[in-house]
Amino acid sequence: MNVKDVFDILPHLKKYLYSWLGLVLLLVVGLGLIVRVVHVFTSDLQIFCKACGLNNPDVCICIVRITLLAVVAFGITLFWVRIRAVPRFTADELGVLFAPNFPDELENDMKRLLVHVRSELKNQPLCNIVVKQLPPNHKVESISEANDLLYHANGITMVWGLVEQSATPEGKKVGFSKISFTIATKKGTVTQKQNIGVHMSLMGRQWQTSERNIIVDRRIMARDIALVVQNLLGLVLLTDGRYDEATSIFLPLSSSLKQLRMTDNSPALGAFHNQVRSDGALSLCLSATKEYWSYLWEDRAFSVPPDVCRKWLTNIEQAIRLDSRNHGIFLSKAIYLFLLGDVTGSFKAAKKAKEHAPSNESSHHLSLAFLYNFLGEYKKSRDEYRVGFAKDTSYNHDLVTQCLSFLHQAAAHFPDKKQLLLAVGLFELHRGDPLIAERELTKFVNEAANALNLVAFVEEGKRLLVQAKQQNNSIGIIT
Repeated sequence: MNVKDVFDILPHLKKYLYSWLGLVLLLVVGLGLIVRVVHVFTSDLQIFCKACGLNNPDVCICIVRITLLAVVAFGITLFWVRIRAVPRFTADELGVLFAPNFPDELENDMKRLLVHVRSELKNQPLCNIVVKQLPPNHKVESISEANDLLYHANGITMVWGLVEQSATPEGKKVGFSKISFTIATKKGTVTQKQNIGVHMSLMGRQWQTSERNIIVDRRIMARDIALVVQNLLGLVLLTDGRYDEATSIFLPLSSSLKQLRMTDNSPALGAFHNQVRSDGALSLCLSATKEYWSYLWEDRAFSVPPDVCRKWLTNIEQAIRLDSRNHGIFLSKAIYLFLLGDVTGSFKAAKKAKEHAPSNESSHHLSLAFLYNFLGEYKKSRDEYRVGFAKDTSYNHDLVTQCLSFLHQAAAHFPDKKQLLLAVGLFELHRGDPLIAERELTKFVNEAANALNLVAFVEEGKRLLVQAKQQNNSIGIIT
């Protein structure tokens, strides 16, 4: 076998390259080539050994041959292991594994499709999206296999499915019989609603490219795959608490879908676009909420710089433009406006939240109750608290801890608003610590006893104070 024969064989070895047979063939070809090279240069090696004063050149040549064979065998094995390995993504990369199952004759089509997908996903300047292809020795045929491979690759999303070719009257067609998108999250889970949201008009049916228009159709296929992949990346970033990065994906994606809907008004694409807008709004809102919580949990809610509050409100206004029916966004707006001293604007936002809140939601009732209390409107405040506490969602641990922290800080920040002590005592009594409730209610009744504008509040405080004492006595707390 000469060198020319070796290079003639290499293209035919490609289909076997990723199997054990491929390793054997690589070793045979590589080691055979080394033996051939050493044989050609044997006479030169003998002359070199004699020139170096070596008495037994044959032994030296044998050592050289064995060393070269060992090094080449190791190198070939290492190369074979590396090309078969699952690709890995670094911590700063948003990894996408491209892993369709396709017959050998469609390899060039899939290579070109991968190039287009990469090109589509490069249009995200703020995110380091990296697409890598899974080696052919790994075949993905189930969600569990996809999850395992994503875990080993440190990736986020995988595109996989069977690619087929069939003959039709219009010509040969190539496409996914069914394409699947699997995602992996480090924290939390993606909800069923969000999973439904990624089902756009082309998902789950055959994506086809015809011979007559194959370049354009392949780009359309790549575009739609890229749209779904971007959405999934955004969802993973959202559930992992990386809200600014999620926003940087959702907003451009929403713009792309808006343009696409100008030529495609299908209900499925419309639902997909609406879900992306909703998730984009949520990521904007949570980005501000995350910063707000850092102040709230450090008892600095009323020390937020005005510029920071206005920045949060900019996020909120943008979120409302994307999703004007999310009651949680309006509640956040109510909080930030209150922190800026705009009580009227806070009221309007809280009432807007009430318009869009689900029937079992309690948070807007509790927000309005606080605002009515702050303005000294006892009856309206009492009614909102009663409705809010009657709903099961008022027992939500996160909601309770946030409300209690805010109430305590508000009461300390506005010492002239003595009725806030009643709000603190009421909330502690029903959802917190009855001992703290008794302490705050006692303080309120004593300090507001002579306030003529708080008579109704004081009467309610006395009634609640009796309840708090009875509750503490029943559990053996002596005050």
